[in-house]
Amino acid sequence: MDEPRPSVKIEIAVDQDGSPRSSARRIEIFGEGQVDDYVLRRVIARAARGQRDWWSYSEIADHIHVQPDTVRSYRKRGLLPAPDLVEDGKPYWQADSIRAWASSRPGARAKLPVSQPADPVRERAARRIALALIFMPMRHRERYRQEWVNEMAHLSPHEAAVFALHLLLLAPKMGTQLVLQRIFGREAA
Repeated sequence: MDEPRPSVKIEIAVDQDGSPRSSARRIEIFGEGQVDDYVLRRVIARAARGQRDWWSYSEIADHIHVQPDTVRSYRKRGLLPAPDLVEDGKPYWQADSIRAWASSRPGARAKLPVSQPADPVRERAARRIALALIFMPMRHRERYRQEWVNEMAHLSPHEAAVFALHLLLLAPKMGTQLVLQRIFGREAA
């Protein structure tokens, strides 16, 4: 015998801009099974945001090919535009504003054709990155290599060389911390 599943019907009145005020349009949300308050709040908030494409740290990180922690760092350093929406303490940006920001970043310029000779300063920086990766545990190397190379692509040759030297000096400590975190847990850092 099938037991009746509890269902929830919520109507939200939202304006054209997506704010939940007047009865410009109605959104109905149906859910089956047990629905806790957190899930309800998230669904309501998503519906209230409307059809706009909102990005969190992870979507921005995917777009610019870095880790979400790097995007958080950009925000702390003031390199990321102000969030368009903050919901439950979590910032969200409209996709168009992030695309515009990403295209205006210094490293977003057109890439040099492969046939042109590479910059010797950049080559030295790339060698330093390769050396720094030796100190990282094997399972983390590719992730850090991608992140560091993407970060260097947005820097001038001199800044990239300084960045790579800084990483080379910090790599033994970072690698040791990653190994200790794996052995002893998160508290080891």
